[in-house]
Amino acid sequence: MEMDKSDQAAQRIIARNKKIIALRRAGMTLLDISKEVGLSKGYVGALLIAADVIIHVRRDGGGGVLGERIERIMPFVRKGMSAREISEHLQISVHTLKRWYGPAKKIAQEENPALFQEQATNPEESPNARSALGGAVLPVGHPIAVDAMWCGLEKYREPLAL
Repeated sequence: MEMDKSDQAAQRIIARNKKIIALRRAGMTLLDISKEVGLSKGYVGALLIAADVIIHVRRDGGGGVLGERIERIMPFVRKGMSAREISEHLQISVHTLKRWYGPAKKIAQEENPALFQEQATNPEESPNARSALGGAVLPVGHPIAVDAMWCGLEKYREPLAL
């Protein structure tokens, strides 16, 4: 029996989609895959999202696949690294990374809720410069008192005359 043209086309599409998924699992980026198979990056991304191969996160009303970037930082987020540590490791700006860090942190929290639980601390136990002195009154000329005094006086400072 001969396959009609629609069956042949369907078989070619299925084979192409399997190839795209295999290339992604082999570690290729969306851009490289799209060049390899001759399709747009958006089509390749949509196919991989539909096949649950990559994570898709939309920004507030905007489009675009952030999943590839989020997948890139997920191993570091799962280790509990901060945004600053990850940005230094990947050599990208902290501000750029924070666009991806929020969704990545949400995903990591869903996987392991204990990872990002903050330990409840008693405010009396948290170390600071004031607690090091105990409950005593600050001595005259202490840096904390002087800084506080000057901060309070700043509002009375006269503007510079030009």
